Amino acid sequence: MSNLTNTGITRRVDDLGRVVLPIEIRKELDITTGDEVAIFIDKANRVVALAPSKSKCIFCEETEELLDFKNRNVCKYCVMAIN
Repeated sequence: MSNLTNTGITRRVDDLGRVVLPIEIRKELDITTGDEVAIFIDKANRVVALAPSKSKCIFCEETEELLDFKNRNVCKYCVMAIN
């Protein structure tokens, strides 16, 4: 993780273990409300890193033409196969 940049921003962890990502960081990484983020850890250096997670179909892992079904991503091809 040699490409880490110190933003100078600090946040407290709340009682539920949550940390709010500042708007500047969300804009930089193109993360919006409801997006999923992947969480990585580097135990040796005690570093936690977040990255936008590309949504994919829960059945075939397709990343294009996704539909929301009960807060789950399903591609149009799997929807047609189910029907």
